[in-house]
Amino acid sequence: MAIKVLIINEHQDQNEPCIDFHPRGFSVHKINAGKMVVNDIREMKPDVIIIDSSGPDQDNGNAYWNLRAISKAPILVLSVVDKPGIVEKVLDRGADEYLLKPVSPGLLAARINALARRTYRDGFAA
Repeated sequence: MAIKVLIINEHQDQNEPCIDFHPRGFSVHKINAGKMVVNDIREMKPDVIIIDSSGPDQDNGNAYWNLRAISKAPILVLSVVDKPGIVEKVLDRGADEYLLKPVSPGLLAARINALARRTYRDGFAA
């Protein structure tokens, strides 16, 4: 069964993660951040949510907790921001993983698989 990955791109003008997901066993849906995110999550029921956050401010406040209210899917944040305290801040706000871009396709795929394994020990979300 394919792992359902939802990629939320916070910045429409940014490139998406550079990985060919399908040969790696992932079913991918890509959306831009906005009001329809909640509907997309409820409809898709993703196994893993990737937030592609390239903004230098990276202050999502309660965004991760809001996602938790509608989905048990683990949240992986991709970002170019590498400043002291940012990883801790993002993880404390509810994300499960933080990776710096650029990230190798192999590492990204491995992290997605690891998050799915830990979260769905009895099988993937349906």
